[in-house]
Amino acid sequence: MNINTKIFVLLVTIIFAISCGNSENDLKIDSSTNDSLHISLDAPPQEPSELNTKEDTEQEEIAQKIVATYGEQWDFCTCIEKNDSIDKAIAENNLSDADLDFILARMDKIQEKCKLMTSGSQGTPEERKAHSKKVQDCLNK
Repeated sequence: MNINTKIFVLLVTIIFAISCGNSENDLKIDSSTNDSLHISLDAPPQEPSELNTKEDTEQEEIAQKIVATYGEQWDFCTCIEKNDSIDKAIAENNLSDADLDFILARMDKIQEKCKLMTSGSQGTPEERKAHSKKVQDCLNK
């Protein structure tokens, strides 16, 4: 992956996270070691019965397919907090290429565990407003 592709992925991620807000409860980043960053991926799994989406059959089927394909999913707030912390880590100045690669690898893992979060509909203004409120509720815990 060349540097332009990495920058593009980084910018897309930042834009996504900015739309989700900010949180102090984020991924733990320990840059005290010289050789790598430590970003915690510990999170409770989300059960399909705990989905914060519409209870219609189609959404449940999508959730079951996602869990079957990608494994246990994290709950909505955990995903919001983890994405926010990735953005904060990327915003740090003087990240080495190795640190950036590490963060981008963690971002891929987070995206894998947060597929349920992106499977819901947000097409109407009411759905977007409800989603925005839900994000703010997660970040203001």
